[in-house]
Amino acid sequence: MDDRSRGAPAVPPGGTRSGGAGQLARTLPFLCLAVGVAFQVSTPRELTGTPLFAAAPLISAPLFAWWAPVLFGGAGLLAITVFYAVTGHMGGITALHGLVTELATLLCVTAIAVFLNRVVRRDRNRLASDRGVAETAPAVRRAQPPLRRPT
Repeated sequence: MDDRSRGAPAVPPGGTRSGGAGQLARTLPFLCLAVGVAFQVSTPRELTGTPLFAAAPLISAPLFAWWAPVLFGGAGLLAITVFYAVTGHMGGITALHGLVTELATLLCVTAIAVFLNRVVRRDRNRLASDRGVAETAPAVRRAQPPLRRPT
């Protein structure tokens, strides 16, 4: 019995349902970057938008290809570096430690996001393979002639 017979919309071959929630989820990484930049610009120097920049690659990991978390992580790294350079926040050893800490944090989160992306993709491929076998088995069973017992 497939999803359509239960009243649920069919799942396309890609494995995800499209619609309002899917579209919203796909815009969240972009929104995180935009809100992070706005936060960096509009708040005092002591506050940072790094958590928002770190959320973008994590959110993109299950939704896009492997390069998307790298792209969003790179955009966050660029935003943090530009912010530190433009605001003059790089003067002094404490500021440099803060910058290194934020960049290292974002690099680690991006690496984790790429790893999660690979795990999700592998599981989706395995599920698609299992689904194909499960859908083919009943057809093969119906096509085989019935077994006759010797008399």
